[in-house]
Amino acid sequence: MTPAAELQTIRLIQAVCRRPARYTVNGTLAEALSFLAGCYCGLAAARSVDVGRDAHAAWDDFLGWVSAQLPDCPSSRIYDIGRALRAGADDDTAALQLLGDLSATYYAVQSSAASAAPTLPHEETALASLTYSALLFLPEGSAISFDALRSALETATPGVSIQPDGEKALQLRFGDWGLRVALEDASYVAEESRELAATIRDRAVARRLARSVSRISVWSRDPDTKDTHAGDCRAVLRTLQTGLPGSIAWDAASGLLR
Repeated sequence: MTPAAELQTIRLIQAVCRRPARYTVNGTLAEALSFLAGCYCGLAAARSVDVGRDAHAAWDDFLGWVSAQLPDCPSSRIYDIGRALRAGADDDTAALQLLGDLSATYYAVQSSAASAAPTLPHEETALASLTYSALLFLPEGSAISFDALRSALETATPGVSIQPDGEKALQLRFGDWGLRVALEDASYVAEESRELAATIRDRAVARRLARSVSRISVWSRDPDTKDTHAGDCRAVLRTLQTGLPGSIAWDAASGLLR
């Protein structure tokens, strides 16, 4: 189980706990837990894939830790955890808040325990993690059209197949490996920009990030366990950063990149 897998798992748990109605029909505790369990059951079926195996291991470890923190929780089964969370909260919203708080504590404990382990230098770690996902927050007042985004990528990646992949999204195919690039400007982007800015120590960067209302997401559905396409992902992100001065890059594994 890798630190990146742990962080990705915690980020998903916290995202669902903060906005359960974005991921489920009614936003209840039971629905949120079922959604999370379903995600990781799907990953469990892909144990031959390193990313899926690591994420599933991180989820299992988290459930075991949470069950030990909750009074009268008889096991790490999702049903028992759900009942214990609800018993310790006034309503589903409070129970989800409790789960989110526990996930933050779990990650802090795990990070502290692993702090003595050797790590890559920040820059090397950041670049490696871009194999999987990154967000590029556009500065206030900056805008790029979907057509301009496609044109810039076609210029930067000659010979690469670029096809539409949903609304305001493109799929870049590097042989049998794909990279998805999407323009996001829905209302939730501004809210998440402010939330992320609150975690940034550099206040000048935090203020810029808090004002961002649009972003470009860069991520892959395909495993790349040997980092064969890490350079492709870096090249795409750097092309976007160069064309969008003042943008701020972020990835889940290493945090702020610029």
